[in-house]
Amino acid sequence: MEELDPRHPEWPDAAESEQPEEETASEAAPEPAGVRLRWVLELCLPLVVLLLVYLFVFRLMLVSGTSMLPTLHDGELIGIRLLGYTPQQGDVVVIRTEKDGPLGGESIVKRVIAVGGQSVLIDYENDVVYVNGVALEEPYLHGSGEDQSYRENALYIVPEEEIFVLGDNRSQSLDSRDPMLGTVPVRRVTGVVCLHIPLKSDT
Repeated sequence: MEELDPRHPEWPDAAESEQPEEETASEAAPEPAGVRLRWVLELCLPLVVLLLVYLFVFRLMLVSGTSMLPTLHDGELIGIRLLGYTPQQGDVVVIRTEKDGPLGGESIVKRVIAVGGQSVLIDYENDVVYVNGVALEEPYLHGSGEDQSYRENALYIVPEEEIFVLGDNRSQSLDSRDPMLGTVPVRRVTGVVCLHIPLKSDT
């Protein structure tokens, strides 16, 4: 039998027969800096937008107390519009009290009765509030406004850049009638109530 000489051209090349298979796996290339930056922006941008909205445009707050019955009830949720608001008579507003004052920086909800330059006369005997001599129609009041703390008729002159506020539940409200609060500087008004979300039944 004829044997093939290793040097014979028909003999397989040893180098070719022993050549390892080509590696198919490779390390993942590092992500470009631009891709990472895009991810960071996509994650952070919504949070920044929400923060700006909360600080300057709109926020939700929880009502605590009964001074605004029947308009607002304890435990209800309200939405506050902040940006570009100027207090107007009849508006329900949130006020940020002075931190070093008697209320210790507490936020309170009241109704604007008069603005700077107007006069307020409260007739307790007839349960009527006059602004610049004109009686207010107040269908939002909770029963009688008579309060044992305020028995004598009183006249108030509202300074410029301030507002006079009352609670709708007059007998249970600490408001501009009380020296603890008095007339409120406009700069202390957080915003106007523009959304009311009841969380409890009215029973």
